[in-house]
Amino acid sequence: MTDVLATPWPTVGLSDWLLGEPAHPIDDLVVDIDPTTRLLPTRTPIDLDQVSGERVAILHRWMRDTSAIVLVDAGTGPPAEALLEIADRNLIVTRPCYLALMKGVRSGLKPDGVVLVNEPSRSLNTSSVEQCLSAPIVATIDVHPSVARSVDAGLLTGGHAHITRTTAAITRPEPNRTAVDRWRDLDERRHSPDVDYGMRWRTASSGDEWRVSWNRGSGALYATNRDESVIEGLGTFTTESGVTTALPEWGTHHQDPNGLDWIRQQVEPATITPEFPGPALR
Repeated sequence: MTDVLATPWPTVGLSDWLLGEPAHPIDDLVVDIDPTTRLLPTRTPIDLDQVSGERVAILHRWMRDTSAIVLVDAGTGPPAEALLEIADRNLIVTRPCYLALMKGVRSGLKPDGVVLVNEPSRSLNTSSVEQCLSAPIVATIDVHPSVARSVDAGLLTGGHAHITRTTAAITRPEPNRTAVDRWRDLDERRHSPDVDYGMRWRTASSGDEWRVSWNRGSGALYATNRDESVIEGLGTFTTESGVTTALPEWGTHHQDPNGLDWIRQQVEPATITPEFPGPALR
């Protein structure tokens, strides 16, 4: 099996192996993240009462002898005590969600650190998370809509070139926010959800692939390249049906070499030009 990052995924997880499934070599269970980091995934929650002590001892010896950093996925809920005893650090992955944090508190778990999956729409801040779990935040993963878009469009399964471009946008530091981020900040309405009309539009003037989206809040139809470093305003529509009418059977043009040029021709006579500072915001 292969996951969305085009990484081969083992058929047996850590939970299966600890509970006495056929004794696969541990190396067969591992997902190599990079040359120095390895992941031991689990497919199901680990039953705390049925963990094999012999298997834990084998796991401990294997982890001690490997030179790489090993991340053990202990599943959801409190990890098995046997796993905690052999771990150098115990980290909890959570969101700034009241219900998730309350579940963490009630579990009695005392983590060494927190990996925070940060959602911009949440009202709880990092201090609240640290105070609630009595542990420092050691890493933050920002939720970005481009990830969901890329997964839905199948752009994360084509190899590591796509992965690199996508994750670069996710991990980009605040001073280097994308052109789309800055465009949204110019008008609060633009923070509304988008309706996507394909992510692989091409044009004769560029070798890049473009996403075309209609913003529900502002009515703007725009195009942006893969890393969202350039945004082009195409027009303004008051309703989604207006876009559909202007772009009849757009799916048949999606893979055309000049598909984006076709959109420009279609929308130019039918729309109001949106307020963009120039043809592209860089």
